[in-house]
Amino acid sequence: HLIFLEQNTTGDGILAALQLLAIMIKKNKPLSELASIMSSYPQVLENVRMSRKIAPERISGFPAALAAAEEQLGGRGRILVRPSGTEPVIRVMTEGEDENEIAAIAADLGDFIRQAANG
Repeated sequence: HLIFLEQNTTGDGILAALQLLAIMIKKNKPLSELASIMSSYPQVLENVRMSRKIAPERISGFPAALAAAEEQLGGRGRILVRPSGTEPVIRVMTEGEDENEIAAIAADLGDFIRQAANG
C-alpha cells in the first residue's frame, strides 16, 4: 500500500496511480525507466492464528524477539509484524536478499508469537 498523508490516511490505488503519472510527466520518463532503479526482494508472509485479537507489542517478550530477528537480518531486509484488521491473526512479513534466511526468520518469529501468546 502507498499512503500519501497529504491527501488521505489510507491506501488509495487511484491516488497512487495518479501520483505515479505525475512523476512520469514531471521527469518526462517512461515507467520502465523510473522502475529500473528499484530492486525487488523476495517476501515471506507468516500468518499466526491467535485465539483472540491481540497487538503483537502486548505479547510478553515480543519486543526483544523482534529486535533479535532484526539483528539477525542485519540490515539486509525488513520485518513487519502487525495484527490483521479482519481476523484474529498476526501477520509476520519478512523481506530481504536471501529467501531461505527470511523464511527462517519469519518462521521463528511466528513460532515465538504462537508459544508466547497462545501457550
